[in-house]
Amino acid sequence: MGPTFRTTVLLASSMFMLVLMPSSALNYGELLHRIAAATATGKDAFGQFDLGSVKSFRAMLSEYVTSESATDTDSLCQHHINETMTALLQRQDWAEKMIDAAGKPSAGIETGNFVWIGSYDECVNITATVFTGPNQTNPTHPFKGKYCNAYKILKQNDTDPLDPTNVRLTYGICVPNSCSNTSIVQLTRGVFDYANCQEELEIDNRAIVAIVFLSFLGLLVLAGTAYDVFVIHKLHLSVDEEVSESSAPLIPSSDPRADNSSRNIRHRGYGSTETENQESGDNVQIVRIKKPAQIGVMGGLLQSFSVYTNGSKILSTESREGVLGAVNGVRFISMSWVILGHSYVFPLNTASNIILFLTESIHRLSFMTIYNASVSVDSFFTLSGLLVGYLTLRELTRVGSVRQFKWGMFFFHRFWRLTPPYMLVMLLYIPLFKYWNTGPFWPQQGIEQNYCEDTWWKNILYINNFFPMTKQCMGWSWYLANDMQFYVISPLLLIPLYLSNVVGGIICFVVLLTSWTATGVVSSTHHLPMGLRC
Repeated sequence: MGPTFRTTVLLASSMFMLVLMPSSALNYGELLHRIAAATATGKDAFGQFDLGSVKSFRAMLSEYVTSESATDTDSLCQHHINETMTALLQRQDWAEKMIDAAGKPSAGIETGNFVWIGSYDECVNITATVFTGPNQTNPTHPFKGKYCNAYKILKQNDTDPLDPTNVRLTYGICVPNSCSNTSIVQLTRGVFDYANCQEELEIDNRAIVAIVFLSFLGLLVLAGTAYDVFVIHKLHLSVDEEVSESSAPLIPSSDPRADNSSRNIRHRGYGSTETENQESGDNVQIVRIKKPAQIGVMGGLLQSFSVYTNGSKILSTESREGVLGAVNGVRFISMSWVILGHSYVFPLNTASNIILFLTESIHRLSFMTIYNASVSVDSFFTLSGLLVGYLTLRELTRVGSVRQFKWGMFFFHRFWRLTPPYMLVMLLYIPLFKYWNTGPFWPQQGIEQNYCEDTWWKNILYINNFFPMTKQCMGWSWYLANDMQFYVISPLLLIPLYLSNVVGGIICFVVLLTSWTATGVVSSTHHLPMGLRC
């Protein structure tokens, strides 16, 4: 490694030392003077560098290693930090990597670059090598690198210091894996407000139960697909045997000029072949047809898990009579709008130019689609109301009476159609989300508070949107609760519309006017903005 790399490591090390060194051991101005002198000389900071009257960086590291450590810091963590500094004095590669993996101040701070994450992958792949024994020749590996994010609140939310909307400085630190979140705050002597370290996760009991259940479903899918493809669609397909001579239509033609002397006689058996001969003139036509065998209830249940059958239905582009095909296009546009809006919302806490980007984009007419994407979900409510109204009124017209309509099935079908896949998503998401990925910002404790142990039942009853966000499970599922509630009260509007267009229209207008008024009152009372604030 050349002098340029050494100087870079010196700059990174000085930042690391500024954070970890006791405040009495080093003056910040003296540190800056050393950095400037080292950068000007361009020499090897760990070997040839010497400032004369000013202590060299080697002496500065020695001072830290021999200084008194904070008594409230975990002893093993502090011991491993000291070993890292000692290895840095000895110019060991792994120690230099730990410093190199730490975050560095980047350009564009005034435009919102408050996230200095460093190198997560470099940090977690570091293995410390410490030599022990009488002659320091016995290599040991006491710890590995652990990546932590330390946070300094720059703009405080009085209600919650961990609120993600706070303006905060994020600084990535690579420390020994013996250090904890509390150790990081203690080591920094209060420079940072809190820290979050990426741990090595073990599979817990919740995840085991979820994996076993989902694996069982996966086996059902494999078995159902195999049964569907190799049993139903292969062994039990209807086939026509070859006819002995020329074939004629099954139904004789009324045209007197047609030759009806020979006809195909088709008989269907149950998994067997039947034949029958019918003479007409001099020709005899024999046709053998095999009818699909009955698969039974269990066979049908197994086939319901088939990827082959379900996939063909999902991917089918055929439209049945009475289907509103244009709804699919509106649904696609609305979903694209939702995804586009969220693509800009999620990176807000990690973007390096958020202030500059927002101040420039907010004045662009095209950005209004993103700025007002909060109403994109309203289009789904519109589609849902359209389909419920269309299908229900059509069925009421068919049966001819409100009393003849099966209202029990109206509600049960909706609940049964949504709830099983809804619960399956909860099973996949809540206990397993933290294992899906790794990275500097990945939430290793999951997103849901206490794994929804006290709140999951609200989702099953579709009432979770009535509770504060801190007491909800999967807060983004609020839409399903709203949609179910609208569905439940829809007969109050649909029945009057069926009985009388005029009366039903007046009732719908009154409900709409009431909703507008309530929205305005709530927004005015709680000082809610019409759109996003920048």
